[in-house]
Amino acid sequence: MRTNEVIVDALYEAALVPETWPTALEGLAREVGAFGAAIVASVAASNWKYVATEGYKPTYEAMAPSFTRLENPRVQRAIARQYYGFLPDLDLCTQDELDADPIYREFLYPYGLAWTVGTPIPMPTGDVGMYDLCQRRELGPFTADQVALLDAYRPHLARAALLSLRLGMVRLRTVSEVLSGLRLPGGVISETGRVLSCNEELIALAPQITSQSGDRIAFRDRRLAETFVAALADVGMGVARSIPVRAVEGHPPLVLHVVPLRGAAFDVFTAGTAIVVATSVVQRAQPLASLLSGLFDLTPAEARVASGIANGGSIGAIAAQWGVSRETVRSQLKVVMDKSGLRRQSDLARLLQSQILFD
Repeated sequence: MRTNEVIVDALYEAALVPETWPTALEGLAREVGAFGAAIVASVAASNWKYVATEGYKPTYEAMAPSFTRLENPRVQRAIARQYYGFLPDLDLCTQDELDADPIYREFLYPYGLAWTVGTPIPMPTGDVGMYDLCQRRELGPFTADQVALLDAYRPHLARAALLSLRLGMVRLRTVSEVLSGLRLPGGVISETGRVLSCNEELIALAPQITSQSGDRIAFRDRRLAETFVAALADVGMGVARSIPVRAVEGHPPLVLHVVPLRGAAFDVFTAGTAIVVATSVVQRAQPLASLLSGLFDLTPAEARVASGIANGGSIGAIAAQWGVSRETVRSQLKVVMDKSGLRRQSDLARLLQSQILFD
C-alpha cells in the first residue's frame, strides 16, 4: 500500500523534535481510521514512558501508575512470533482473555475503547518500544486493510523510533557538555539514580559524590543516600530537590540539585529522568537563608523560620517575633528540616550560615 508522505515526514520530524510526537501520532491514527495512537517504551526495569494522542491520553494517564503491575501478554506473544508487523489483539488473544485482562477491563472498556493493534520495536539498548493504536467498541476490531496500511508505515515508524533513541542519547551528552561549559559538575540520571551522562567535573567530586556513566550516584553517608532516594521519588512527580552534602577530605560542602527533565518526551525512548547539578557552598559573613530557601522550595513563612534558626533564635523567640504559636513554628521547622534533608537544628543553622556542613 502507498503511504502518505505528509504522515511519513511528520514521523521523522517527531524523531528530531520529540514535542511533535502527539501530532505525528494523530495523523497516523486519522490515516488508518483509528480512535487514537500511542508510543509506550520500557526504558528501564521499572521506567515506562509514553506519548499518546489527545483522545487516548486519559486512558494512559489512568493506566500509568499501574504500569509496573500490569502484564501485557500481547507484547510477549508478538515478540515470540518474531513477526515484524502490526498484530491486532484478537490475533494474539481470545476474546475471553481480553475480557479478563486488567488493561482492557480497568482502562480501555471504561473509556469506550475495546480494540487495539500494535507492533513492538526492539531497541539496541535491550529495551522495547511499542506502537499502540485503539478503536472504539462500536466500530469493531481493526480490519485486514487497516493492518496492511499500518504495516506499510512500520519501516518508517521503526526508523523514527531508532533515530529518536540515538538523538536522545546525544541530547543527554549535550546536557553534560553544557554544564561543563558553565563549570558546573553535573549530568543526567535515570529514575533509579543511574548515571546516563556526566561530565568530568562531577566525576572529580569523589568521594563526596561517586558518579560514573552506567553506575548509580552514590554517597558515603547512608543518611544522605536515603535522602537522595527520597529526592528521586519527588523528581518522579515533577518536584525538584536540593540536597546538602557534607565537606570531606579537603572538598568543600556542596548542594546537589536534582531537577526533573520536562517536555512531551525527553525522550520517550531514553531513560533520562532528571538533571543533577552540584554547587559549592562558600563561607560568607551573612546567612544565605534567602538563597537556600529558594533552593529548598520553602514558603515565605518557612523561610522566616529558617532565617530565625540561622540567626540563633529559639522556637519561642521566632513565634513571638512573627506573632504565631510555638506549634506553628514547630510545624514549619519540621517542613524545613524535611525539605533540606537535615535532622538537627544545628545542622540547619550551619548550612544557612554557609559554614562547614555537619560535625
